[in-house]
Amino acid sequence: MLENRDETQLTGLLGSIGDDFYGDLYAELLQKENIEPIFEKYDHVNTGLCCVFCHNRDRGHITDLGASTLISMEFVQRIWEQLKNVQLIYTELFILKHRKNIVYLLAENALNDDKLFGFNLPSSFFIENYFHDILNLVEYADVLFANAAEAVFFASLLGLVYFINN
Repeated sequence: MLENRDETQLTGLLGSIGDDFYGDLYAELLQKENIEPIFEKYDHVNTGLCCVFCHNRDRGHITDLGASTLISMEFVQRIWEQLKNVQLIYTELFILKHRKNIVYLLAENALNDDKLFGFNLPSSFFIENYFHDILNLVEYADVLFANAAEAVFFASLLGLVYFINN
């Protein structure tokens, strides 16, 4: 939650977008839901797209992350003053691949400033490839989301398969 002059509490979304139709649409849709977009905007880079396909309980994604992977440490540090009163910092972990230092900055600041920190477990492929970083981030986490398959896979990497299957 962000403190704001007009409202006592406001939700904000920190990220990066392209200077394109989808970036503008994303910001507009967020504002309609009373979510303040705090975006670093990039010229000549698309915002990104994601196609989700589902079959029964299974799902998959085809994703072009576009400008979302470009958010800079300089931008985060420049706007950090706007975030000083936040109560919860939540992040998607796909950003670990491109901006690990920003994820750890958010986690450290949440810990040092007594804020809640949370994230969701990503796909099994991502969990396997970034297991040690995710495990380190669990130590910072107050809130962790996962679907059943992701939770079971993460637990299996921790050696907890016995407890899950019995």
